[in-house]
Amino acid sequence: MLRVEHPCRLLVAGAGWPDTGTDWVEVTGRLPDIAFREKIELFDIALDLRSNTCSETSGSMMDILRSGKPAVLSSEGSFRDIPAGAVLRIPVEAGAAGARAAMKYLWSIPGYTAQYREGLRSTSRGSATGKPASSSG
Repeated sequence: MLRVEHPCRLLVAGAGWPDTGTDWVEVTGRLPDIAFREKIELFDIALDLRSNTCSETSGSMMDILRSGKPAVLSSEGSFRDIPAGAVLRIPVEAGAAGARAAMKYLWSIPGYTAQYREGLRSTSRGSATGKPASSSG
């Protein structure tokens, strides 16, 4: 379990999720747009895994990308259209093990969150790579 290696909490936003009764999981239910954007500021990595989509566009993922937070997505539906430099994709079949591996990978990169945000800022200014900015020293 990821929590053994990294002290973390799970924020579950959206309708249809039961309360888990554990102190490290917060289930919010469906949130108004402003409240959802406020919750985005509380986490370090977004995790949005879907299967059996109808290729719909995820408004919540667009909010997360605009926030500059790193995101791990399933390689399903419209998520395949998001530029590779903007997200980390995992196969749907990878399930929880794939999500854990992706998050461990992101946490293994020192200063990744700050690098990622700088990479997004430079991308929005016209950088062709869309990759996180490299750190010096």
